[in-house]
Amino acid sequence: MCTKQKYAALLAVAVVIMSTGCVAHRGSSSLDNVTKTSTSSTKKSGAPTVRADQTVSAAALAKRNEAREAQQNAVSEAEARAKATAEEVQLKLAEAKKKAEEDAARAKAEAEELAKKANEEAARLKAEADKRAKEEAAKAKAEAEALAKKASEEAARLKAEAEKKAKESVVKVTVREEKATLVESKAANAGQYHVIVGSFKSLDNARKAADTAISQGYLPSVMENAEGMYRVSLFTSDEEDVARQKLVNILEKHPEYVGIWLLKVK
Repeated sequence: MCTKQKYAALLAVAVVIMSTGCVAHRGSSSLDNVTKTSTSSTKKSGAPTVRADQTVSAAALAKRNEAREAQQNAVSEAEARAKATAEEVQLKLAEAKKKAEEDAARAKAEAEELAKKANEEAARLKAEADKRAKEEAAKAKAEAEALAKKASEEAARLKAEAEKKAKESVVKVTVREEKATLVESKAANAGQYHVIVGSFKSLDNARKAADTAISQGYLPSVMENAEGMYRVSLFTSDEEDVARQKLVNILEKHPEYVGIWLLKVK
């Protein structure tokens, strides 16, 4: 925009100069014609030539001065217009630059405001997520504790029922008497009453059951009765009450021995 306006101003100056030159040229030509005509008329009339030439030269000089002054005025006006145009262009450029800077500052401020809002929103969402996570964790923990408590209560109830059934079973257990020969024993002494946890036709199977009892911390014994059945005893005593109490203890620790019973060796 600035370059086009400068070119327009310079073109205007050139046009003015050319116009002024043409006027001066036309004035000079007219002056020459007037001089020639005056000289010719003087010669014809016989009047003195000096005075006519002087008059013509003064008129031509005046016209030349007028043309030169007009040319200078035109150049001055063109330069003034060009200067005004340049100043206007500079002013507009300054205004455009100022507006661009203001727009950039405003855009920067808006971007910073948007970034701030985005950060605040992200922080809010994170806080909500953390809060929900804590609430869910607390809820899950409470549910787990409630389930654990319920399971513990259920286990205690089942244990109590098992102990009750075991005691009831012990009360109902009658002592069976039979002749039996001791085959092998880990116990130091063999009493009259035995707590029997298994009966087998095979000695190998009886020994396997005894090995299991050993791994559980008992000192088992294997006996054979008159029919060839092998009895596996986990405890032996000469007192029935002691043997019954031990039977209860075994059932409490090992409910799998549900078929446990008492044997009195004849």
